[in-house]
Amino acid sequence: MNTIRTKLWTVIMLVVAVVLLMVWLFQIVLLEEYYILERANSFRKSAKQIAKMFAEEDNPEDTASNAFQSLELVTVSPNSAWAIVSPDGNMLVSQNQIPGLLGPILEQTSTGKSFVYTAKRGDRWQGQSIAVAVGEPFTGPDGGRYYICLMAFMEPIQNTTWLLRRQLTMITLISIGIATLLVFWLSRYITYPVLEITRAANRIAGGDYDIRVRHKADDEIGVLADTMNNMAQKLGENERMQREFIANTSHELKTPISAIRANAELVMDIESQNEAERKRFLQVIVDESIRLNHMLEDILDLSAMESGRQPQQEVFDVCEMLYDIRDRMRALIADKDISFVLDTMGERCVSADPQMMFRVFYNLVDNAVKYTPAGGHVALRTKPLDAGVRIEITDDGPGIAEEDLRHIWDRFYKVDRARSRNGGSSGLGLAIVKSILDAHGFTFGMESEPGEGTLVWIEMTDPVQEKGKSKKEKE
Repeated sequence: MNTIRTKLWTVIMLVVAVVLLMVWLFQIVLLEEYYILERANSFRKSAKQIAKMFAEEDNPEDTASNAFQSLELVTVSPNSAWAIVSPDGNMLVSQNQIPGLLGPILEQTSTGKSFVYTAKRGDRWQGQSIAVAVGEPFTGPDGGRYYICLMAFMEPIQNTTWLLRRQLTMITLISIGIATLLVFWLSRYITYPVLEITRAANRIAGGDYDIRVRHKADDEIGVLADTMNNMAQKLGENERMQREFIANTSHELKTPISAIRANAELVMDIESQNEAERKRFLQVIVDESIRLNHMLEDILDLSAMESGRQPQQEVFDVCEMLYDIRDRMRALIADKDISFVLDTMGERCVSADPQMMFRVFYNLVDNAVKYTPAGGHVALRTKPLDAGVRIEITDDGPGIAEEDLRHIWDRFYKVDRARSRNGGSSGLGLAIVKSILDAHGFTFGMESEPGEGTLVWIEMTDPVQEKGKSKKEKE
């Protein structure tokens, strides 16, 4: 299994290998070349200074001793040497001799140019001597082409290289050991929360939504753990809501079915001559069947909305829709002797699903009329917004307590269950309203206090900016 520990060890080892390779390259492989280059440049600089001094003197032999004593070259190595070569290739004056260099130096002076010559002796790994010779031409008093040649052995570099090789070997082994220990520590630090998240994910997949990942990390793994915890919480809430939905649906369906069955049995037991009693029981069966049908339609509509049904956007006049709803409810309004006020700001075209929004407004207005006592007041108003329209529905009904207001949009939640059952409510109306408004992305809310009535507001944003006078005047 290609675990995180294996990957982490591989990556760290690669980093360590690259760093050590660079150190070995510069400290061992290239150190000798770099050192030779530096010494050669130093010799060349000294040779130019000496050549200048010789060119200014009439007698090179008399100037040699003073020239070399004034330079640091003689202190570079006890194996250093110098020589002056005449234009005809003869050595005029010299100090010390380095075996094996005289012939190559004389060959280099025949070119008439500055030169750097190196020679290596011995085994690279067992110990190697390196000789460097630098030649710089100068014009003598007689106009001839002379050479000043500086030579030296650089044996100390071999000892330095050997010492560095031993040290780097130990550093390499120690680095590998430290990197391995670091990998084990880091892998435990990194993989432990990952394993905890994996175990939690497996338990969530098995249906345990109460599991939580405990962590102290404030990084990407901590964010992943928080996301996992939030997911478990949401799944738990969804499962709870699903169970409540099934339980509430079963309960709500059981009531009309039981009523239908009981009244059907009563009809069967009634004597044929008691026609009025039989019709009364049959009417109950019809009413409960209608209620049952409405409830099933609400359940199907709510299921469609929650499963992702998208609104079919159309442009329509929301004020005209509100007038249509008012006209359809005239009979109920007149029957309860309610004062109904419709206050619109004129034509207001919006982009939304007209069928869905009609259901929203009809449900909210129906609730306002239904829960407003006889002789009460209901108002339906529209107010302009910078980028939309605000619809407000107010009534002076009994109001809703704060603890009920928090759950008013929940499925099957009823403030007054007995009254809702008698009124034929399925308890899904406001849940469907919420789903429709959420699908449109509209902002909405409800404000109420016991004994102070209720205000429901909806802000339909991003309407088509078409304003004008209403086709109907407020009545």
